[in-house]
Amino acid sequence: MAVFTVNKDRNVIPNFRNLAKTTQLGELDSVNQCSVSTTPSFHDIQSLASDWNKTPSLVIALDLMNHAILSDNKSLTEAIEAANYVFSHPGSTQRQKDFAGKLIGKDILKENHNYNISFQDFLTDENRQRIRHKIRDLKSFVIINIRNPFAYVELARLYSIVGNKKKAIRSITTAAHLAPHNRYVIRSLIRLAVHYHEEDLALFCLRQNQFLLKKDPWILASDIAVTTSLSLPATNVKKGIQLLDSWNDNRFHISELASAIATLELMNGSRKRSRGYFKLAIENPNDNTLAQVEWANSKDSLLNIDVNYEDLNTFYEAKARDSYSAKKWQDVIELTQKWFMDQPFSKTPALIGSDVAGSVYQDYDTASMFCKAGLISHPNDPLLLNNIAYYHALKNQTEEALEYLDSISFANADQITQLCAKATRGLIHFRNKQYQQGRVLYQEAIESAYANNNEYLYFVAYLNYAREEIIVNPSQRMTFIEQIEKIPGGLSLDIDCLKASIIGNRD
Repeated sequence: MAVFTVNKDRNVIPNFRNLAKTTQLGELDSVNQCSVSTTPSFHDIQSLASDWNKTPSLVIALDLMNHAILSDNKSLTEAIEAANYVFSHPGSTQRQKDFAGKLIGKDILKENHNYNISFQDFLTDENRQRIRHKIRDLKSFVIINIRNPFAYVELARLYSIVGNKKKAIRSITTAAHLAPHNRYVIRSLIRLAVHYHEEDLALFCLRQNQFLLKKDPWILASDIAVTTSLSLPATNVKKGIQLLDSWNDNRFHISELASAIATLELMNGSRKRSRGYFKLAIENPNDNTLAQVEWANSKDSLLNIDVNYEDLNTFYEAKARDSYSAKKWQDVIELTQKWFMDQPFSKTPALIGSDVAGSVYQDYDTASMFCKAGLISHPNDPLLLNNIAYYHALKNQTEEALEYLDSISFANADQITQLCAKATRGLIHFRNKQYQQGRVLYQEAIESAYANNNEYLYFVAYLNYAREEIIVNPSQRMTFIEQIEKIPGGLSLDIDCLKASIIGNRD
């Protein structure tokens, strides 16, 4: 049987995109609330770098790049930041972008291989070859530009897409060594560390940047989100509230901070305070904040934070979660594909998409395709492998199902996945007309779920077993249906759909 109830809780952990995309979204803009001239007051490179750190602008960026090239300081972190800023700025001319390319290796950091292909194309061998070529080109680039931190961040991102944890962590830590106080580097490291359950690395990075927590709401938001996800004392919440109360700049920059505090208040049982902070967060939100709001609405239906998505075309995760809550299933299928393409290192959109495709539409090919997409960044993931085996078995493709099921390393599988795999093997036996072996395995899975007081797994295992018995012995249908009708509705999408598919065959 397949299972989907993973990672129920969500925190405002930063998204992980390439530098150009992150710059375009405005997440790297200055948050300095004081007025600073956009014209450099001194013409030495350090003064220009200082002016850039205070208030990034196209004027300063171009001047800084010019001085960096003339003084042979092309590896200066601020100069590289300025070059990427110019490269992605909508007001830059082509000549200015070519000029920026002298520092960053033309468009090697701007190109994003997975933005221009379809979800189906992402699964092809050709696309995997494209990723390998991009990694190869970046490795060649950093040999020449060894002090470019953003090239290492992009390497880490690409390694995470193909599931190479060791090289991804090594690349992101190199970037952090080169630019330990850069917002983009810090937030990318935090996202990757949490993704790979290396939270100590994220906490170490945050401890090294205590001074930024006093003034940068983006870093402070990440700190509160990480400590909340780890159930650690949120020592900087008071600092965050003070920053929110005193903020007089663009509300976009405090969106994640307000959302992180709102999440903590929700988990602490204060719906009123949580609602207040979430309303502040959505005054000018980014996509991470809106996804958090949708998660919070699903967590507590009485929270009732309304979001207007009319002008928010690229907020895929948030819109997917909103569509899921509204039961707009076809929208969920389309949006989870776009969400995955935006964050191809995450398996959450793959699991949600496969759940809807398999449960609502009984489209086992599409459900399996979602899981196989997740395997690119999570190779050998036991949960994904089990779910693919389950979908093949439902199509009576038992040889393919066994191939995926037998490839699972149960030493790396948690108890839930082991139970599900046992039930999946029971399904395979049923479809191979080995009914007694199938019954034994299903009963073991059902009893194990009951012994562990796991209501969700108990009902899923029982419903899958009941379906197979009814197929084999139609005369027992009413006996099973009487038991199935006692299962409460609204527990999960897959349980409701399994119930409906069985009861719907009553006649």
